[in-house]
Amino acid sequence: MFQSLANRLTLWYAAVAVGLAVIVGAVYMLVGFGSIASNANQTIAQAQYEARDLVAISRSQGHTLAQGAPKIARELSRGSMHAAIFDDRGRLLGGSPPPARTGNGTVPALLALLGAVPTQLKVQGGTVVIGPDPTRMAARLRRFWETTLVVCLFVVAIVWLAFSRITRRALHPLVEVTTALQRFGSGDFKSRFIIDPGKRDEMVALTQAYNSAVDQVGAAFEQRRLADLQISQFIADAGHQLRTPLTVVMGFIEVLRKGATRDPETEGRIFDAMTTESRRMRVLIDKLVLLARLDQPHANEMHHFDLGALTSGVVESFSRLSGGERVTVQAGANAFVAADKSEIQEAISNLIDNALKYAAGSAVRVRVGVNNGTVVLGVQDFGPGIAPEEQKRIFDRFYRGSVSESVDGSGLGLAIVKRAVERANGEITVESQPGAGATFEIRLPRAR
Repeated sequence: MFQSLANRLTLWYAAVAVGLAVIVGAVYMLVGFGSIASNANQTIAQAQYEARDLVAISRSQGHTLAQGAPKIARELSRGSMHAAIFDDRGRLLGGSPPPARTGNGTVPALLALLGAVPTQLKVQGGTVVIGPDPTRMAARLRRFWETTLVVCLFVVAIVWLAFSRITRRALHPLVEVTTALQRFGSGDFKSRFIIDPGKRDEMVALTQAYNSAVDQVGAAFEQRRLADLQISQFIADAGHQLRTPLTVVMGFIEVLRKGATRDPETEGRIFDAMTTESRRMRVLIDKLVLLARLDQPHANEMHHFDLGALTSGVVESFSRLSGGERVTVQAGANAFVAADKSEIQEAISNLIDNALKYAAGSAVRVRVGVNNGTVVLGVQDFGPGIAPEEQKRIFDRFYRGSVSESVDGSGLGLAIVKRAVERANGEITVESQPGAGATFEIRLPRAR
């Protein structure tokens, strides 16, 4: 995977490296050749002084220039230098002819380009010509060129290997992300990458974006799975709750249709039972409709209102229905919240209604206050309380605790409360001990 891209990147890196190596090698060769030429010129300058001395010594020994020329030429021709001695007529007396007089060659031309050219020294009876030896200089330049070429090839090989490794390491996260995306496309929504916190590059941003997408898609599918499971459970529970009153109503209708009873008192009881079951079904259906509306994903209608004033109004209504001062309220000032007013009113009503039903004969205390920017609404009763194992499921739909068998209800009240509070960006908690009553608290963000 990505082998073609890796090869292309490596090839481009190597081409750039070769280009740089060629440039550096060319500069290095020019510098090296210039150094060779400079050394040659220094050697030529030194040889000129030696040539005068050698000619003077030869004459002091009684030799003519022609007689001492071979020996003088041999003394001067050492290292990469050569010397030739001519008489006044241009005849060669000793040494080898200089490159300038033997024709044009590559090495003499290169040395001439670099400034290393033979020099002529006038002496008594002739001329001494001193310059670089082409053969020896060619060998020296060839060794220099071969060394430079080997070094360049070695550098290119090292660069190729290094950039191949760098390219593979650079593409490794991309390969991993691509592999993960293929798994993602096949339905694996749990594969994530662990990112080194010390890294800060584009690949880290890519893996972070991938992880974020995996988390969101995985959460969406998990939410959908839970929603499907909840809907299935909801349909089953709703069918179970509606089956009993429907069975009762249909049974009474069948009895009346067959004329099994003619007693007006019995018929009255039958109609009363049918009316009760019908009302029970209507209440259940109304709660189901309300819960379905609360489950809608669209934004609810927001209002700014005083939760204390709203709670006081709900408590006043229940006080009239309960026929006394069984329900009391303590509401603080400036307890403003931003929420759907009708939904919060429904939640408060359900909490108070539950307290009155499940804590029969007990006083119910309702309080509203502000604590650190949060509006807190509490509903407390002094009834039988709620067992710890039941508190975990008390907000589930259609769940009714062990003390609910003798109390009429649908098991949807607290589910409605929880959903309404969540839509207002709040939370609800319960604190209870068996035999010590229960306290429900709603916490909502305070609105300014």
